Amino acid sequence: MKSKALDQKGYSAMELLVTLAIACLVLFPLYTYFLYHYHFFVQAEEQLEVQYHLQIAMEELVDNLIFTKGIQHVDFYDAARGHVKKIIFDNSPQGNLAKKKLVIEHKKSLKSLWYGYGSEANVIYANDIELLQIEPIEETYQNCRGIRIFLVSSRGSAKFEAENEVYFRNY
Repeated sequence: MKSKALDQKGYSAMELLVTLAIACLVLFPLYTYFLYHYHFFVQAEEQLEVQYHLQIAMEELVDNLIFTKGIQHVDFYDAARGHVKKIIFDNSPQGNLAKKKLVIEHKKSLKSLWYGYGSEANVIYANDIELLQIEPIEETYQNCRGIRIFLVSSRGSAKFEAENEVYFRNY
């Protein structure tokens, strides 16, 4: 009797091992399939976020700069004047002296764009901005009628660039 009980237990253990092996063979391809698609989903979401922040940054810049009179001062991160740190525009709004100067600042360490009025940029409006470049369209920064804006936005493996031109309406 003991031998029959041992044979049945051994047989049950063998059935369990075979079932587990078959389950692994079926579940492993499903696991890799879902893992691959999850990775693809994360990349797609990352790209959408980067594009969204780049679009917001460019739209806000254009909307704010189009009504300015011109540039008062520009600070750069580098001597080659390729990476803008801070720009102060002559906003000269009608009757509102508190908004006379528009300040746009790229905070490199935070990868973000900020704006404000007066002497400081204290409101964030775009993240994931890696680079802000501007070029005067005519003349120098202080007497140009408009600027070309170049933005580079990145997060993880997603990286996008945008370019636009703004002419100052109140020049």
